[in-house]
Amino acid sequence: MPTINETQLSDVVGATAPSALVTLRDDDGDIVDLSSATFAVRVGTPGSAASFNKTTGITGGSSAPNLTIAWAATGEIGDLAAGEYTCQVETTESSLTRIFQLRLIVRPAVTAA
Repeated sequence: MPTINETQLSDVVGATAPSALVTLRDDDGDIVDLSSATFAVRVGTPGSAASFNKTTGITGGSSAPNLTIAWAATGEIGDLAAGEYTCQVETTESSLTRIFQLRLIVRPAVTAA
């Protein structure tokens, strides 16, 4: 069974999201060594098809932060409507697959007066 951990990311509608710098830990609270892992990211609403999938621009490391997700300017987080999403990060290393869930909050922008 894969390990599932959860943390939170946030963004604003229409903004260019900065890279997400995340520290993923195992069930014992130790930082997971992701330096030789491959990655697949799916963002969407649980139970529905993903709003988008991502397999590039994701790098892993062995110390905090051990995961960096570089978001594209279009076609990814910047195109999402305001709401709450799940960002599911699947890591594979040798025969071990882990799934980490990141809660993604996209907030409406404050408009000029």
